[in-house]
Amino acid sequence: MMPWCCTARYKQTFNPRSVGSEVIRINGCCTLVATIFGLLTGLCFPCAALRDDLTKEQIVDTLTKWGLPHAVGTNGTSGTTNKYGTVLDSGLLIVTNVKPTDSGFVPYESVGVEGAAHKGFLWVLLPPASSTGHGMEGGGDLVVTTHQHADQPNHPDPASIRVAQRAQLIREVARLRKLYRPRLLVICGDFNENADARAAGGGLHADMSEKPLQLTRLTECSREGTCLKDDGSGAVEELDHIYAGLDDGAARLEFVSNPALRTPWSDHSLLWVNRIRVDERRD
Repeated sequence: MMPWCCTARYKQTFNPRSVGSEVIRINGCCTLVATIFGLLTGLCFPCAALRDDLTKEQIVDTLTKWGLPHAVGTNGTSGTTNKYGTVLDSGLLIVTNVKPTDSGFVPYESVGVEGAAHKGFLWVLLPPASSTGHGMEGGGDLVVTTHQHADQPNHPDPASIRVAQRAQLIREVARLRKLYRPRLLVICGDFNENADARAAGGGLHADMSEKPLQLTRLTECSREGTCLKDDGSGAVEELDHIYAGLDDGAARLEFVSNPALRTPWSDHSLLWVNRIRVDERRD
């Protein structure tokens, strides 16, 4: 009835070392009471709305009409679970016109101050175009999407959590690649990092382009490029990327990198790559 009495005032960042006093400072009594009540009741009655189920359903319904009927990551399957069920979803979603033969979500072990976001990576295995097999015979496509940690404010090494997440991503994807032997591997998402930045562990592009993954960055990073994040402050960051690679016996990967599609609904541009071609097998 009076939402202005129960809404926290906006604050972009806070010092995690003084989180208690910060929570009290930016929230009113009604907000704190409602939050505590919501946490207690949420343990007994998990709320699907916390997972943005309706938003994902709307996206899936729309894309189904455009010929993409298969979705992975809905109904809390891209989040962290406990004995009470899925509490919160990572927000990741993969939609395709080919029915996946296998899929999964891997939460990151290192989470930092964004632990409640349940960040990780979602993956699907798509069958070979020339076979109805389940993918274990080799071939097919392994598609991975992720959302990694942002810099930690007021931290001596702001990118440390993300470096650990990147190492886990590379390690786990290499394991999946060895297990399923896909011909095409695609990794995309919000890496929260400029690809060319040199950081602990070598930096994103160095780690993704070298062994064990040896991937090629398909998106072009420039002010007119395809991986821009613009929050309106004038500082444009290159945080979103698409990487891909073939197995040792495949022909050269051909692709066309396209300009970003800007939208007023997000501070991230829509990334897209047209016609990823492996031989003449399929686009």
